[in-house]
Amino acid sequence: MHRNVLLFLLSQSALTVTFPLADARLHNPEATMSYSPLPPMAGANTVEEQRARWERKRSRTAKELLQTEHRYVEQLDLVVTFFVTILKAKGTLKPAVMSTIFGPLESIYSASQVLSLHLERGNLGLGLENFCQKLELYGHYAENFEQANKTLMEQLRKNKSFRRFKKLQETRPQFQGRKLEDLLPLPLQRLHQYKHFLRDLLENTSPGSAEYQKLARTVKPISDVSQWVQDVVRKRENSLQLHRVQKLLKGQKIQVLTPGRSYRRLCFPSAKLRQLGVCLPSSLILFMSVRVPLLT
Repeated sequence: MHRNVLLFLLSQSALTVTFPLADARLHNPEATMSYSPLPPMAGANTVEEQRARWERKRSRTAKELLQTEHRYVEQLDLVVTFFVTILKAKGTLKPAVMSTIFGPLESIYSASQVLSLHLERGNLGLGLENFCQKLELYGHYAENFEQANKTLMEQLRKNKSFRRFKKLQETRPQFQGRKLEDLLPLPLQRLHQYKHFLRDLLENTSPGSAEYQKLARTVKPISDVSQWVQDVVRKRENSLQLHRVQKLLKGQKIQVLTPGRSYRRLCFPSAKLRQLGVCLPSSLILFMSVRVPLLT
């Protein structure tokens, strides 16, 4: 009988097994025992799982930083090896011209080589902390960049020997179709990337760790130099806009190009006309009407 009951219950439920207990100490010979899986304890592994997620994100960020730094160093190496070093040896350009075109690029290249070695060894905090001591190079590079471009264009127009040399170097397979003008802005672009990498590393590093403290000390230097470079770029763009406005006023007595003057553009949409105001806070406001087709 008991066997029949057991088979019947097994066929009805896979979660509960019922069978008679033969222990004489129990008063109920037909007592039953039920087995069911215990639910996991809520939040038991939350902290560990979060730490694991942080570590995965941190590892991905560190890997991407290393890979992009290698690529950055390779590109800087093209300029240093095939232009700076050879031009110095050949004497194609005067030292002053060389200094204007390339600025502190060699020092920037050396600093990134050292940073790459630290990153390869997993010394993120130490590597970035030491690298910050060289960040001023990026600010000086940004300040010199506009003049560097002007000097480069001037030499390409006037210096036939340099023009031939540049064209020959750019045909090397290592350049993959890139020109010197494509490589010179790389330090300014890379500085912006450092800022984002540092933010991601900090977000996924334990605040109580020594590594976190090292990374945290690099935030202000990188932010300060990044702001320095942004201000330089903003001033350069402002100057270009003022020159453009001055050309539009050719034949007029208005002097737009004045030290300390900044360019602002305001748009006032209307049905048939948009008023474009060029607002120069230091005592000059110009209003220009530009007709545009209606949007359908």
